[in-house]
Amino acid sequence: MRVVMVSCWKYRDAWKPFIELFNRFWPDCPYGLTVATDELSGDDFPEIDNNQPRICRTVGPGSSWCEIVATVAKESDEPILLMQEDFFLNAPVQQGVVEKALQMVESQKASMVRLYPCPGAAQDSGDPHFGIIPPGTRYRISCQASIWEPIYLRRIAQPFGSPAEFEIDGTAWADHLPDEVFAFKRDVQPWPLNYLCSAIGRGLWSQDAKRLCDEHNIEVDWSLRGFQPA
Repeated sequence: MRVVMVSCWKYRDAWKPFIELFNRFWPDCPYGLTVATDELSGDDFPEIDNNQPRICRTVGPGSSWCEIVATVAKESDEPILLMQEDFFLNAPVQQGVVEKALQMVESQKASMVRLYPCPGAAQDSGDPHFGIIPPGTRYRISCQASIWEPIYLRRIAQPFGSPAEFEIDGTAWADHLPDEVFAFKRDVQPWPLNYLCSAIGRGLWSQDAKRLCDEHNIEVDWSLRGFQPA
């Protein structure tokens, strides 16, 4: 599996805090991290010392969010844990539960397993951690952190453009496909991944993002965008 953080150049100010918090709360992550973006200019990809392989994949200027996702999925022969640049981890990752979700995808029991239960499972499956998201469920397809079988991910992303289309139109599209999708049960604690959702809203930093970065002494260029009202 590979962790893929999907972003774009205009959100490059979130890359450094994302990576630093990722390293802090998932220091022993056994998977590589790919930052997938439309373009890269100069030294915008932060070089942060850590023991994890990390690469940046640029798809091309003007590429939509879904085009970036579909391209990465097309090139992958292994499951993808899909994240966004403003998902700032704020608690230790539950590696054992992540592995369980990965096994569900690798065994072809599921084509997608959502780790951040927003929304969570809608139907019990007999598993203590994960339940089914049946067709007809709102936001059955979500941008929240999930492990995807790459062919299924490409099939969902390719027809659309924005994250909102991915979720709303992708949900309607997925209801016509035979694939099973699962999510973590919202009332089970701790969640596999816990993060700020979201550090950036409507193009503005949340106050919680600054508090989190200040708490962990992470330097961020706050000048590229303003802050949401307190």
